[in-house]
Amino acid sequence: MKISWNSFAQRRNLNLHMFNNMSYKEYQRWCEERRVIPASLESFLETKEKLIPIETTPDIPEIEDSKSQILSAKDLKKLRKSSLVELCKENNINLIGNETKNSLIRTLLSVNK
Repeated sequence: MKISWNSFAQRRNLNLHMFNNMSYKEYQRWCEERRVIPASLESFLETKEKLIPIETTPDIPEIEDSKSQILSAKDLKKLRKSSLVELCKENNINLIGNETKNSLIRTLLSVNK
């Protein structure tokens, strides 16, 4: 006796997105081994089309000329500490080496004024 894909997937918390690396024939074989009636080809392909590639790199604002560009606290908080240290070096700010991210941001904001 075979059960439908919908009830099988619901009981096991599965969805068709989990099979995006398989072809439909591979998916059918997978279902056959588990005695499941596979979803239709249309719904299988529909889920593959809906997949949106995930960006792995976050959007970091590019800093072209830090001396002429005035940065806001909001923009500085988005940057990593290493980027803030580089900005301090570009602005000829002497660092001790034990500064926190917040102290680096305050220092860079004081240079902007």
